[in-house]
Amino acid sequence: MQTGCTAIYVDGTCVASVEQTDGFDLSIANCIGSTSTFYVGYAAWGEFYHGSLKNLVVYNTAIYSDPVTHASELAAAADAALEAIEGTKVTVNEVIDDDGRTYENSSNTPELVFDGDTSTFYDGAVEGAWVGAKIDSTVISTVAIYARSANYERIAGAVIQGSNDGENWTDLYTIETAVQNEWIICDITDTTAYTYVRVYNCAYGNVAEMNIYTTSSSGTNTGSNTGSNTGTTSPQTGFAFVGLGVVALASGAAIVVSKKRH
Repeated sequence: MQTGCTAIYVDGTCVASVEQTDGFDLSIANCIGSTSTFYVGYAAWGEFYHGSLKNLVVYNTAIYSDPVTHASELAAAADAALEAIEGTKVTVNEVIDDDGRTYENSSNTPELVFDGDTSTFYDGAVEGAWVGAKIDSTVISTVAIYARSANYERIAGAVIQGSNDGENWTDLYTIETAVQNEWIICDITDTTAYTYVRVYNCAYGNVAEMNIYTTSSSGTNTGSNTGSNTGTTSPQTGFAFVGLGVVALASGAAIVVSKKRH
């Protein structure tokens, strides 16, 4: 699409567009300017949107004319990081957490951290919520963490810890920098065998996925290293979830609707 135009995409298909006319820039950025008032679900003539939106995100970056393809590319890149991990994926015998509470009694429970789907996540009720797993005793070589996409910054400062009694914990790795829509690969140098491993000090326990690996012969191989990225709710630049459709605006800015933040 030429510069200065705006298009709306639903599930990767262009459903409407406005082409540049007589050299006039019809991009979203130019039409709304830099000092305009921004409304969501409200028209200047008094009409209102009837529906529900969760976690509105606005991007000031270039977007993609085919967001579905772009989402697939992101998922493939994320899986490549897992495929590069040496060792075998450890079986989770039991999911452990702070106390099982979730934010406003939501369905975002600790078990979702081990469901193989990066679009789901644990959303704890308290700032100090944590989540982890009980495993067969083994030396942990790597832990792969996928942060909650909508609030990925909460993973910064989180600590991977190991324990053999579920009460006394040893720091194994600290996640210094938060990243979005990517696996955080935590290489563990501690050679002690552990039966418990957890992610601690992550705000509200906001972890989407956690994979545990070992290079020890005592580890249990669960098969492929790759987890599922189906339905990833990342704010992939330039498309939005509205109702049941995915909408993209092919211009210099975009509005993205994903999951609820608290």
